[in-house]
Amino acid sequence: SVESPLFTFIGRLSEQKGVDLMIEVLAVLLERDPHVQMLVLGSGGQDIESRLIAQTLNNNSAGRMCFLKGFSSQLANRIYAAGDFFIVPSRYEPCGLTDFIAQLFGNIPVVHHVGGLVKVIDNVTGITYQDDSPDELLNALHRALRIYQSASAKRKIQLQAVEEIARNYTWTKVMRKYVELYREARKTQTSQ
Repeated sequence: SVESPLFTFIGRLSEQKGVDLMIEVLAVLLERDPHVQMLVLGSGGQDIESRLIAQTLNNNSAGRMCFLKGFSSQLANRIYAAGDFFIVPSRYEPCGLTDFIAQLFGNIPVVHHVGGLVKVIDNVTGITYQDDSPDELLNALHRALRIYQSASAKRKIQLQAVEEIARNYTWTKVMRKYVELYREARKTQTSQ
């Protein structure tokens, strides 16, 4: 519903992906805001899976938290499309494609600004936070909730994200950048 923003996560359930931090923050967010919903799709370590199940069963979550163990690309696409905000709390992220996928489905990424996630532009194509801490992630999620209150602000970020991808990250444009990089590397190699 309009009053119930849906936060989503799809991926490997590991500390590298920041899922332990996300679970800690979700416990607080779900307790404080009775309208927030969360949907997680993934699998990983038994400890993290058990914590997600416990959070799902917690009275504070009261049917607003769903954990789907495993992976299905069809289900993932439906989750991307259904979500309002896509949480990417990775401690490090060499590449990062899920933020692009989420953006193309209109699901605004909330990312830890590291590695391959630095392409998300804060308050333009998504929401970013700098420090790997519960307070920083919680603050970013609260910023998302403020954006959610304004349909025009939310729509503006969604459109800007798709425009940024079209402008800088299509296969053709990325390929040209790589070809140029290879040419420069070859020049350097042959000049030595």
